[in-house]
Amino acid sequence: IMAIFLNFDTGLTRTKYHIPRANPYLVSRPRLHQKLDTALNRKLTLITAPAGYGKTTAVVEWLENTNVFATWLSIDPEDNNPIRFWRYVCAALDEITAGICKNAEYVFSSPELLKANIQINIMIDRLSELEQDCLFIVDDIHLINNPAILKGLAFLIQYLPPRMHLILISRTMPALELAKYEIKLQMLTISEADLRFREEEISQFYA
Repeated sequence: IMAIFLNFDTGLTRTKYHIPRANPYLVSRPRLHQKLDTALNRKLTLITAPAGYGKTTAVVEWLENTNVFATWLSIDPEDNNPIRFWRYVCAALDEITAGICKNAEYVFSSPELLKANIQINIMIDRLSELEQDCLFIVDDIHLINNPAILKGLAFLIQYLPPRMHLILISRTMPALELAKYEIKLQMLTISEADLRFREEEISQFYA
């Protein structure tokens, strides 16, 4: 059974970097969709709210209503390890630009190369070849607190190519210095206030 879910070439679980399916019985939220549309004009979108606010659900539903190519990564507590984390990131981005995994694989056998973020340079170089806008969504990023990973993630955000847009979904504010992106209008923020159901949405639910 596990053969369905495991990529034996890489030892990674495929379903972690596949976009979840939206529930067809959910209440549509066009107000949130309109705000998420502006993610395509930003380098980074940060969605933060406690559990139960429908962060993931809102993004999945929005993705099903947009024509932009996207890839996804669902974070687990076990991913708080630099080798495991970046191998999964490579696998997810490989869905957009095939060959990233192959190009970066040698880095993971060298602690020195990994520490120097060579794998991120490879990702950035390959993603800079994109000819259309793409989205990379990382869900449950609050589970990552390893300083080495956070440092690498900050590097990736800083040098993210213009066609690549990153969406981080988190229960708490990630330990990243992101204020400069908001000041430069390079970051969209969606908070629990945005995710909270409005009266008209509640009425639709009970209609």
